[in-house]
Amino acid sequence: CNPISLYSWSKYIKKKNSYMLKYVQEVFIDKDMYNNDKYDKNCLGFEYVPEKYKSHELCDIMINTHNSSNYILKHIPEDKKTHENCMTAIKKNINALVCVPEYLRSDEMYDLILDKITYGYNKYLTLEQNYVHMLERNDNLLFVPPKHITYSLCMYALKRNVRNIQYIPLSVLDNNMCTYAVEEDGTMLQYIPLDFKTQELCVKAVDQTGFAIDYVPDMFKTPELTEYADRNKFLKFYPVVNYCSSTQLAYSN
Repeated sequence: CNPISLYSWSKYIKKKNSYMLKYVQEVFIDKDMYNNDKYDKNCLGFEYVPEKYKSHELCDIMINTHNSSNYILKHIPEDKKTHENCMTAIKKNINALVCVPEYLRSDEMYDLILDKITYGYNKYLTLEQNYVHMLERNDNLLFVPPKHITYSLCMYALKRNVRNIQYIPLSVLDNNMCTYAVEEDGTMLQYIPLDFKTQELCVKAVDQTGFAIDYVPDMFKTPELTEYADRNKFLKFYPVVNYCSSTQLAYSN
């Protein structure tokens, strides 16, 4: 982009496709170039708006106008996020909660998510049973308020989706959970706090998949373990014996 073509760029971006901001150098972007009017077809351009032009007004307009609220909220500066625009984002997409700062997460948000997933709180069930019911429909522990997370609820969530290890509070997390997670998927080692990582746990993770070596602390990363990880990265997906057999069979035919 150069000053000669700047007018053309601006006109195209404002009327056709805001995503083209990606290809404009920031020095040529002004606060009027990004125009969220009815002609704007692509909210993905919001990602490339310089933060100095992301006003409270523009952020609120984006949240209220576009359905991709989780994407929009992800690219709203932290100081522009409010309880109101975060609530609006969650109403449109419950997955937007991951982009809500912890200090803004409220009971109102969690209640809204529970209602959306389970179609309403069941008064005949206990609170924990309601959350179990929610996990049956959407196995994401992130949607359970931290103050209501229990050991049994964590184990249930972990068995439904091992990636829930990242949402288990330190006050509840224990060695059994960590071991279960890496035995199911070695790359879950990336979510295990350093205090829970041991030589034995790292070996189990690498044994499950060689790709877990990327998350092994240097103090446990021996040459032997690294070599084993390199061999083990694809071994489970492409066993040597099966590969040789199928190759020989192909040539024999």
